Amino acid sequence: MRGIASRVHIPLAVAGSQDIALPDTSPTGLYERLAARGHHVARFVEEIEARQPRAEEAEFLRLTEAQAVLEAARIVSDDGGQAVEAVMNVFSSQEWLPSYEWNASD
Repeated sequence: MRGIASRVHIPLAVAGSQDIALPDTSPTGLYERLAARGHHVARFVEEIEARQPRAEEAEFLRLTEAQAVLEAARIVSDDGGQAVEAVMNVFSSQEWLPSYEWNASD
């Protein structure tokens, strides 16, 4: 697999300081750190779009500009409704298959 081009933003007012990302952790570890700062993750909203890659994305992902990418934009909110993280992932549509599961009661 070629990988994912990612950008993550956590508002400084939520993070408290840059040390929230140090040492590097898995996404669930980051959410534990947010919870320790009073922001319990409660909701994820994600939109996925298929499109042609930008030149720098094609180079980074080692794709031709004719190959499609999937762009996934995710907003994570705490139990008070405040956005605590914004994530933008771009990945090869030929190598990734988004899969979702949820309970019927949700």
